[in-house]
Amino acid sequence: RAGASHLARMQRDAASGALRPDDAQAWLGAMMGVLRDDCSGICFRDVHGFCSTGSQVSWISNAPHGGSQHLFTGASDPVYTSYKHFTFATAPKGATTHGTRE
Repeated sequence: RAGASHLARMQRDAASGALRPDDAQAWLGAMMGVLRDDCSGICFRDVHGFCSTGSQVSWISNAPHGGSQHLFTGASDPVYTSYKHFTFATAPKGATTHGTRE
């Protein structure tokens, strides 16, 4: 149930066109809002007796040459901590395909 109202709002916005499928920044911002909602219980900060170790939001792009974005807090309280971009290194040529979908 945690975050249900946020997700319902995102669904309505997507259906109405207010939240476009290709607008990565808007989707990332909306998901950060969901993870920062401590009233619903989705945000595990010390207020609920359990403290998370960090939060992550990712945008996985269908573009052939990347465009994916990954953001992490690296801190236990996403309400007061900013999300920072993280770039995963590209595998060197000839690297193993272990873990891929191929």
